[in-house]
Amino acid sequence: MNLIANRPDMSEWLIHFVRDRDPTTDFSGSADAYNAQVGGLEADASAISVLRRIVRVGALRPGYSFRPVGPGIDAEVKTTIYGGNPVVCFTEAPLQGFAQYVQNRGRSERCAPYGVCLLKREVFAAGGREAIYGLASSGRPPMSENSTRRRIIEPDRLPLNEQFRYVAYDPTRARLLDWSSEREWRWTATDPDRHSIWCEGPNGIGPNPGLPLFKGMEEGGFFSQVGFITNTRAEAEALAAELLRYRDAGNNDDCTPYSRRVLAASFVLPLDEAIASGTARIEDLAPAHRLVATREEPTPELLARVRAAVEKARVASTAAGSEFLQTAPRTKEGHIADACGWANVVTTNSTSPITAALLACSLATPMGGEYYIVDAVGKERGDQALSYNAAVAEAACKCLCSELGKLFFVLSRWD
Repeated sequence: MNLIANRPDMSEWLIHFVRDRDPTTDFSGSADAYNAQVGGLEADASAISVLRRIVRVGALRPGYSFRPVGPGIDAEVKTTIYGGNPVVCFTEAPLQGFAQYVQNRGRSERCAPYGVCLLKREVFAAGGREAIYGLASSGRPPMSENSTRRRIIEPDRLPLNEQFRYVAYDPTRARLLDWSSEREWRWTATDPDRHSIWCEGPNGIGPNPGLPLFKGMEEGGFFSQVGFITNTRAEAEALAAELLRYRDAGNNDDCTPYSRRVLAASFVLPLDEAIASGTARIEDLAPAHRLVATREEPTPELLARVRAAVEKARVASTAAGSEFLQTAPRTKEGHIADACGWANVVTTNSTSPITAALLACSLATPMGGEYYIVDAVGKERGDQALSYNAAVAEAACKCLCSELGKLFFVLSRWD
């Protein structure tokens, strides 16, 4: 019997708050340490940027929830997490409760109208548990260590492996100490194999603690679907289209595999519409408020048009390459006087029927969920010089935009 089903104040979903970065409290240490922790995000990155980074990494990274301790602007920054290990935090408040909490806090660096939604039973299977608000004894328990990143309660008061759940609680204090309204759940990494993700961390690129979102259950993952909350429909549509790119690719740009099955079941919620609907819980939302990007199947006529346009672009790029080679400045050894590099015709539009046709004709390759490389450059290559490759790609891109619309651009890089 599912008792939650008839309780509008309870939900089968947990929500992880995504907020603006706060450089004064989001890390403790040097700027280099901060950059390693957040994987290249700006110190004051917006919540939507953080949410997109979560999708790009494919995981929720645990943190220490640093807060100032002591008076004044020079107050020491210390973790508020007990047990010595970073955590991922969730709320079990239903969607309307989440929205109300965001509005009441009114501080986007503490909570913002963005989030990641996971089924409660699946978070539990991954090791997540409800927070413990205070212990049987009054006041805060004695600690054996109280440093910047390690606050350890005496193990005879609370076992070390349960301390990540502890939240200080004392509603009798003059300055109220009561966070129970957050109805918090927490998760911490305990399994080096299943609780890790390949990404940038304090020691560089490699396996780092994280809760994988898009690893299929058959590969040892935990989640059958993932929900994302954005503030507006425009943001939701853009993020849904991004999820479709990752679904096409089946991996991210770090070559971490992404389950197409999980991505196909995932969705994005525009919070403003969900609030306006009056629906209390995620599971009760109408399908119109759970966005999943789709695209039309290409018609035979469109397939033929796309093939013809790509062939025309290849001819144009080959001609541009021949012309470039005739006039390009050369070194004494006969090479083009430019550094090596590559240029490709790409599109990021995952929902266009043109993209669907390119994929169906094997004329586009998804690249790590970031973009699609279009095979529209002539096969004859004259040099590895960036200037040459950019010239032939620009000619192909100009032709494709003329034939199929302005969906394409040139992406170049030094070798």
